[in-house]
Amino acid sequence: MKLVSSVLILLILSMSCNQNTSDKTVVSQFDLLKDYPDFQTKMGEKDTINIWVAIPTCFPPISVEKLNITKKDKSITVVTTYIDDIQNLERFAEQSFVTTVSENDTVWKFGKLLSDNSFRTKINSNKKRAVIRLTYKSQKLYFFTKDIADHNRFILEYTNTMKKINPKTRMYVEEIEIID
Repeated sequence: MKLVSSVLILLILSMSCNQNTSDKTVVSQFDLLKDYPDFQTKMGEKDTINIWVAIPTCFPPISVEKLNITKKDKSITVVTTYIDDIQNLERFAEQSFVTTVSENDTVWKFGKLLSDNSFRTKINSNKKRAVIRLTYKSQKLYFFTKDIADHNRFILEYTNTMKKINPKTRMYVEEIEIID
């Protein structure tokens, strides 16, 4: 009887232990290099993309904008940080904005901006001259411009896109129409 009781207790304990191990960690299938145009819907839960944007036309850039884009609960949280005078870190000015948009949002078309400018990933191989750098885990994607006029046009497209989610910031003072 003692043997049967001992076996029964061990069986119950082992079954309860097995139930706790059924939680599986979901591994993201997001691939920055192919999914970046549709990142809002293709990112996995808790995935984060970091983006660095060289705003001015001079190199090395004095001012940069950093975006930290994280997906959680079918929405995208965008933390935008503008850093002025990055060369002198003792006296740099930093402004941050946090915005949350639905993964199905149609107002902020950042993925479309990247998709429309996908040709810019092939212009240059000097990564130090990149205007926009996207990073997801170990993957990196760089966007380049050809010259100052091209840089200004690309940054204008970028700022007009960013104004859609940060309309009150002084960084994007006025939306300007691009005339071809």
